[in-house]
Amino acid sequence: MRKGLINWNMIFVFICVAFLLTAGCSKKKVDISPTAGDSSAIGGPGSIEDLGNGARDADAVRQKRLQDMESGEGGASHGDATIYFDYDSAELSADAQRTLKQVASELQSNPSQSVDISGHCDERGTIEYNLALGEKRARAAKKFLVALGISGDRISCISYGEERPIDPRSAEDAWAQNRRDEFVYIK
Repeated sequence: MRKGLINWNMIFVFICVAFLLTAGCSKKKVDISPTAGDSSAIGGPGSIEDLGNGARDADAVRQKRLQDMESGEGGASHGDATIYFDYDSAELSADAQRTLKQVASELQSNPSQSVDISGHCDERGTIEYNLALGEKRARAAKKFLVALGISGDRISCISYGEERPIDPRSAEDAWAQNRRDEFVYIK
């Protein structure tokens, strides 16, 4: 009787372990991008309402940006200022530091003004990783501005990860434009 109980316990343990291993290995891709008519989207900066006509026009916006870039109109910047990063980096280049000094000068000249910094990444990497990297990039710019004497209360940071590419193509020149921080002045 005791030997039979030990065997059933071992079988039960084996089944539980097998179940946990198989359940732990299945990973589902989570789509966190808002869709048109998604009432669960949170309002505020970067939300569907903030996009003007909503997310249903996102493809049209991307196509317009691509056409503008190909025709030489509009350039890469869509904010008041833009800095760019190397692949998988949040380190500020010399060009980025020069641009940040101009941003600081603008903020010092207009004490009632604040700035929103949005961090962006190219499409490579997981959604979670790119959101974290975009946050690191925005915070690196904020830290530099604070070191230049701008109050941290006047600077807000948000990460969009890979969700708002300037150039939707999968090519090195497109990725280089998508690895950026954008600065928008708020009065």
